Amino acid sequence: MNISRRVDAYGDEGSPKSTAGVRTVPLSSQMVAMLKAWKLKSKFSKPDDLIFPNRKGHHLGHDNLVKRRFLPLFNRQPTVERFNWHGLRHFAVSCWIEERLAPKTVQTFAGHASLQVTMDRYGHLFPSDDHRKAMDQIAKGLFD
Repeated sequence: MNISRRVDAYGDEGSPKSTAGVRTVPLSSQMVAMLKAWKLKSKFSKPDDLIFPNRKGHHLGHDNLVKRRFLPLFNRQPTVERFNWHGLRHFAVSCWIEERLAPKTVQTFAGHASLQVTMDRYGHLFPSDDHRKAMDQIAKGLFD
């Protein structure tokens, strides 16, 4: 999936907030197939049409998307604790980390301007060696 445009909560369309926001994020072949099937069922199925358009083929308004599409999903799944729309972004990033993608790759996929931003926000999620074992090894070198 190529990301080169964005629409903000006020309906303003434009370039991503930073040059790092222009990026390619790979999708699974299963997800690509599902999105293609969804788009083919739509009356807006031309290559340049949006995958999830409103009734007129334009982007969905933020409030409309959240209130009419996203929040009602929680009513269908009452055991799922509510979270905000932006939580989906955090979920994606944490999944990439859990699958052991390199920090630089996670930074690129997330569109963060720097690796520092990624590590400040998600550094605690990256797996690391057992700290006690590392400290014991350092101590062994110092005191033996």
